[in-house]
Amino acid sequence: MVFTKKFCKVLAKTLAVCAFIYSFQIVYSLPSDLLMYEGEGHTINMINPVVLKGGESVLIKKASPISNKVDIIPKKSGKHKISLSLLGVIPFKTLEVNVKKADTLIPGGNAIGIKLHSDGLIVVGTSEVVDINKNPKNPAKDAGVKEGDVIVEANGQKLSSSKDFANIIKNAPEGIVELKILRNDTPINITVNGVLCENNEYKLGIWVRDGTAGVGTLTFYNPKTREYGALGHPISDVDTGIIYKTLDGKITRCIVKDVKKGRSGWPGELVGSFAAEKEIGDIRKNTTMGIFGYLFDKDILKLTKEYPVALKWQVKEGKASILATLEGEEVLEYDAEIISISKLFYNNNKNMIIKITDERLLKKSGGIVQGMSGSPILQDGKIVGAVTHVFVNDPTKGYGVFIENMLNLLENQN
Repeated sequence: MVFTKKFCKVLAKTLAVCAFIYSFQIVYSLPSDLLMYEGEGHTINMINPVVLKGGESVLIKKASPISNKVDIIPKKSGKHKISLSLLGVIPFKTLEVNVKKADTLIPGGNAIGIKLHSDGLIVVGTSEVVDINKNPKNPAKDAGVKEGDVIVEANGQKLSSSKDFANIIKNAPEGIVELKILRNDTPINITVNGVLCENNEYKLGIWVRDGTAGVGTLTFYNPKTREYGALGHPISDVDTGIIYKTLDGKITRCIVKDVKKGRSGWPGELVGSFAAEKEIGDIRKNTTMGIFGYLFDKDILKLTKEYPVALKWQVKEGKASILATLEGEEVLEYDAEIISISKLFYNNNKNMIIKITDERLLKKSGGIVQGMSGSPILQDGKIVGAVTHVFVNDPTKGYGVFIENMLNLLENQN
């Protein structure tokens, strides 16, 4: 009998500890801030001894005294705070709730041509040059220039193209070039002594890139602001991984001519043609969650219906669909499934894993291919996100970003 009582005490303590651990896991899995729409509540799992208090602006409601489901119901727009405490006495976390009117957007799905001009020249490498005495030298490397540096000025002149840089080197007295460089966003000054080579020309032994071009997919258009979003991920230099700082850029109409089918180990790609004179929008921001700008020609949109914007917590695992262009300029909807949602990396561009289930798309492309980044993800009549990356070893799957994350970044940078 003594053993039984002791065992019960140990069991009770163990269960209590497990309950505390479980409750803390639930609490700390919650984001520090929560966006909600007017007239829409949000249900979260919460167990004793955690108590939520919302004050006059936010109603906290439990289905029953023993239920672990708690409804958060905002009473008015604005920013409000919910306090979380142990037994209603010991506070340990505050949840900020931002309540606003529901957003709507027109989904894209159009393939677009992208031309981006970098603010500064990205150093993609240094190399040896041979001087007039046949001696190999590496002046840029010896001076301290590194791959991934961004050259913003040369001899006091702001650089807008690699052609400008070449002219400055050509006209530099004795080949001496003063460089203003950004390295990890930190400005540094480097002097490179050019080497006199054949044809009586000075060379620095430096390779630079001033922009890029490619095919992507339009994610959304906001008819109220005329702004668009696309890609869902940044445009980065292919050699260095550096995100291009935007000097200017444009998006153009794109006609998909061919699809190189993806397979394990090779992601495939859309092959499209686009012309500079068919500009449909500008590029004002190149960010970690896509490119943004103003759309000049909304007639390219194949859809005209505005879809409600899903908030992060409204996205769920299960059936979904994507919009994409795989032939010409025709936007089609394809079946997919959201198979996983990340709670750990809530604010990056890999918030969910999506799997293509539509046989038409699997037959045509093998799944997700390069150029489909930005394809809108739809679920339950709402736009929930955009495709961002393909799994190289399994092109039927890829990552997606929450549409809320894209919009938050756009709003914060305006």
